[in-house]
Amino acid sequence: MNTNLEQSILRTLAYFDLFSHPLTREEVYKWLWGYTNIDCTDFVNDLNRYVEAGVIDYRQGFYFLPGKVDITEERQRRIRLMEDRLKVAVRGLKKLRYLPFVRAVFVCNTLAMGTVTSESDVDVLVVAKEGRIWLARFFSNLVLKLFRLRTGKRGSANKICLSFFLTEDNLNLESTRIVEPDIYMIYWLVQLLPIYDPHNIRKKILDDNSWTNNFVSDRRQEFSLLDKYKVQDSKFSGAIKKILENMWNGGYGKLLEDQARGSQIVKMKIRGIRQGENKNIIINDSIIKLHENDRREEYQGEWIELCEERLKD
Repeated sequence: MNTNLEQSILRTLAYFDLFSHPLTREEVYKWLWGYTNIDCTDFVNDLNRYVEAGVIDYRQGFYFLPGKVDITEERQRRIRLMEDRLKVAVRGLKKLRYLPFVRAVFVCNTLAMGTVTSESDVDVLVVAKEGRIWLARFFSNLVLKLFRLRTGKRGSANKICLSFFLTEDNLNLESTRIVEPDIYMIYWLVQLLPIYDPHNIRKKILDDNSWTNNFVSDRRQEFSLLDKYKVQDSKFSGAIKKILENMWNGGYGKLLEDQARGSQIVKMKIRGIRQGENKNIIINDSIIKLHENDRREEYQGEWIELCEERLKD
């Protein structure tokens, strides 16, 4: 009975099984892998049929691979951890909204996926004005360090990790894929949490990365976030940002940008951070990506292996 939809559902659940993360019905539909055009009603009917046939399991509102019922309890236990870290994100991003050239900040990785642990930090993607990425990074690190919200040598749990910066004119990440199709990168993009996104840059990210539609449809990526987890510009923060940007938009700002770039690259070299042939670390004026422990290739290998095991019949 291996229909295309059945295989897509199994591939979707298999990926999230790597992180012990069962999915709700809405999540299976939203993140359905490789089946980009299906009516929601037809999907629900078929999903129920696969449960009845024992192709997949269902418990406590979650769908998962057969024999993995224990991961439903794991997901329930993570809810409190997620809430705590989202509060940290909001507290930190309320500080970052004042900063010049910071256009948006998204929560990503484990917190965006919902797979946090007690050791997890809060990974964020910062989108900066073109030509000012190094100043945006300098001020972001400085402010979070002052308020003791940045990850550091004394521990990372419940702290904010500033390891990914992009400029608003360079949001297409297709060239940063390290494997084909790079399933982790694809889900990473569609799961970005727009905690601070006053200009709806999330939509531009999805539009600029339309290549992901070959795997996960952006038509199903409608997003809503509780107001308590949204950070908006206030009149005061907006005024401060505007004043600082006006001060540093011209030639003087370019000089400061060059100085910020130089000093930060020196610090990176001292710490042994250098861009190599792989794409774990990327350092230029459009993207600063410092994920030294990038496990995308590992995750994809494990996913393919699990899919082969589950689909072999």
